[in-house]
Amino acid sequence: MSDRVTIVPLSSSQASERDWLRYLLEPLDSVWLPREEQPPLIDNALYIYNSAEKLNLPPRFLDAVKALKGCGLLHLGDEYYRGDYSDYHNFQYIIRMYPFTPLKRRGVLTIPLGYTAELGQVDIKPASERKYLSFFAGDWKTDRASFARNFSDLDRGDISLTRSFHGEKGISREDYLQGMADAVFAPSPSGNVGLETSRPYEALEYGAIPIVPSRLLADKFKELLGEHPLPSFNNWRKARRFVNGMASDLVGLDGLQKECLSWWEAEKLQVRDKLVDFLRAGVNGDFVQDLNEQFETSKVGPFNRIYESALQQNLSQIVERSRFIAQRVRHRVGGHGKLEGVWSYRNKK
Repeated sequence: MSDRVTIVPLSSSQASERDWLRYLLEPLDSVWLPREEQPPLIDNALYIYNSAEKLNLPPRFLDAVKALKGCGLLHLGDEYYRGDYSDYHNFQYIIRMYPFTPLKRRGVLTIPLGYTAELGQVDIKPASERKYLSFFAGDWKTDRASFARNFSDLDRGDISLTRSFHGEKGISREDYLQGMADAVFAPSPSGNVGLETSRPYEALEYGAIPIVPSRLLADKFKELLGEHPLPSFNNWRKARRFVNGMASDLVGLDGLQKECLSWWEAEKLQVRDKLVDFLRAGVNGDFVQDLNEQFETSKVGPFNRIYESALQQNLSQIVERSRFIAQRVRHRVGGHGKLEGVWSYRNKK
């Protein structure tokens, strides 16, 4: 097969992971087209669908794509697992983000979220010479609130946890990236639903050591990356004890940093090689029968989505959500003013 692949966006929103995707597709002769109201129908195209909403492509478009040669779907933004995925059978291969157990099938490749765009270049400082022992900045989520409660009084810690849905503003992108470049550890709590966010990958690009969440029945980072050296814990109390124990071990911190960064450089190449090999096999038609058999009639229902989401929660998240709901009820019933910013922290530097 020819290695020429045409990248065709189907959604108006631009993928925040576009630099990561360009890195992964770099070995191929890829051409990136701008979005058009009527996407071109061409052989060997990789169509990008980027949305958190249900996968719902026009039937006429799907019929046309199925008649073409070597076309794949790159499914981004599916954090809530909202699609029934029956559209998958119209393509010759599927590449997606966010691991979802019902979609672990031949012809479907799930890749890590990777880092967001425009990170810029930075000189990697040794962990022992960094300003912050721990740094986090982001919007309020249940796991992040649990993290903040455990890390808010950490010496040399910096947390900016804001609630944009109540008008609070977070730090600038520039300050966020500088914080990563100055941090030893980058705690990476869960996102809206899943354990994985882009934060661990951004941290690694800036030389910080990510601390990633795991759950008893769901270790998504191990599922995506295999055995890895990134510190991983099922609650933030244990993570805090780990950070406290490492704080004065400068040699140990430098050693762990080197191990994580060396692993990440090798892992990026492995992910890229795996994707390129998979894409070539897909363009060659190796997965057509599998996708037809698996997705033409079968659907992933609400139970699958609820179960997959539940596996990625822990007790602390449930408690935080209960606190948040109770606060909102008190606010509405009592008619008091603006909600108290009890989940907003900004440590002294």
